[in-house]
Amino acid sequence: MKIKTRNGNLIDVFAFYAIDGEKYFYGLPPRHGALLAFRADLVTIIDPNISWKSIYFSNGIFHHSLIDNELLDGLIERDEGNYRNFVAILKAEGSIRQDFPEDLD
Repeated sequence: MKIKTRNGNLIDVFAFYAIDGEKYFYGLPPRHGALLAFRADLVTIIDPNISWKSIYFSNGIFHHSLIDNELLDGLIERDEGNYRNFVAILKAEGSIRQDFPEDLD
């Protein structure tokens, strides 16, 4: 799944959830090192297809490894180890392009 931000950036999405009636996507910008939340009404869905194994958790649908491997909190907090692990998992599954950067800016 991909979204396009208002400034034109294309972002891969690996979770979506709702809080207080607002819908959000968790996207993974290259080299940022963290999942960023994007309000659904402020982005455009470019590719609605979900190519990854998912799991329902709390109030949304998440990439399975965010929950199964307990990566979610670390990726929200910009933990470099969690970022590298998540990118490696995504590459191994074919859920992200192989040249997606594993290092941070």
